[in-house]
Amino acid sequence: MGIITAHNLSLRLGGKTILNKLNLDLWEGHVHAIVGPNGAGKSSFSFTVMGLSGYRDYEGELLYRGNPLRPLSIDERARQGITLGWQEPARFEGLSINSFLSAAAADKSPDTVTAALEKVGLSPDDYLSRAVDRTLSGGERKRVELASLLVMKPRIVLLDEPDSGID
Repeated sequence: MGIITAHNLSLRLGGKTILNKLNLDLWEGHVHAIVGPNGAGKSSFSFTVMGLSGYRDYEGELLYRGNPLRPLSIDERARQGITLGWQEPARFEGLSINSFLSAAAADKSPDTVTAALEKVGLSPDDYLSRAVDRTLSGGERKRVELASLLVMKPRIVLLDEPDSGID
């Protein structure tokens, strides 16, 4: 059994079947890619795993480390180590990248934030004091979001359109 297991997972939104009896296992320590055309349900699967509003009323079984996800809130899922990277990363006007990453970090050492920025190809000297706002390009925001996921040290990262906006 994988870290995430879907068994006969079905999801309907607005009267349309989005996921139809999906069966899969995602294994810890592996990289998985779910590919398909627009509207195939890739994002909907991630949103269902994360427990976002509108994606909790599904049929079938969805397990995390062998336990049902259904009763867990988004916060509880995050505390269990499930994270989601968005297709369009959020902007936080007035919040520095340093503050944003420090708040997300599991390890509060300043070196953690610096190392994460370096891993995603952003110079700490150039980016720590910048804001997570509209002055960043889409690619820079995506890299900052990836750095935030790294500092969280999650057990599983679900990336929605991970290559969108990368420059």
